[in-house]
Amino acid sequence: MRIDKKLIVAWLIAFSFVASIALMSAAKPNDTANEVKEYYLANLDSLKYEVNEWQAALPQLSQEAVQHRFKRARRYYKRIEFIVTYHFPVTSQQLNAANLLEAGVSKPNEPKYPTGFQVIEEAVFDEENFDKNTIRDELHGIQFALNRLLAGADELFLDQSNILDALKLYIYRLITHGITGFDSPVCLNSLPEA
Repeated sequence: MRIDKKLIVAWLIAFSFVASIALMSAAKPNDTANEVKEYYLANLDSLKYEVNEWQAALPQLSQEAVQHRFKRARRYYKRIEFIVTYHFPVTSQQLNAANLLEAGVSKPNEPKYPTGFQVIEEAVFDEENFDKNTIRDELHGIQFALNRLLAGADELFLDQSNILDALKLYIYRLITHGITGFDSPVCLNSLPEA
């Protein structure tokens, strides 16, 4: 009697799927939400610390050191971006919007200037126009946005459904912005960040 390899693979996949659902349902919903919130707060604190240290050391840093600091700070942001984008969309735009001038349809003469990590990225990785003043100003804006996130952390409601929804939307965002390079157009760090 010969066993078909496709049948074995199908059974293994089915078993893995059933086992993962059983494990997910065995975890208490509050435990998952609490763990995700602790993860969020720990990385938010690390991001705030990194940005504050970067801001304080900026006048003495070389361009290479500034690039290193940028990558470290942005890595912390990428760890919590799925929660920030889902629960705090306006703050998410202030932290990591595309470096494109925008205008609303109803107010075409009132442009919205880009802010956040993508503006800093262009200032940090441009060999000819390395500008610490732009970096300092954007870091100040990022600090303000991070303070708002910390202030709103107590009201942040997480449960399994909105965590999964946030992750699902973040996967779509990775596909449309991250993998295409739109999220990191200058230093081309989208894939390692994903």
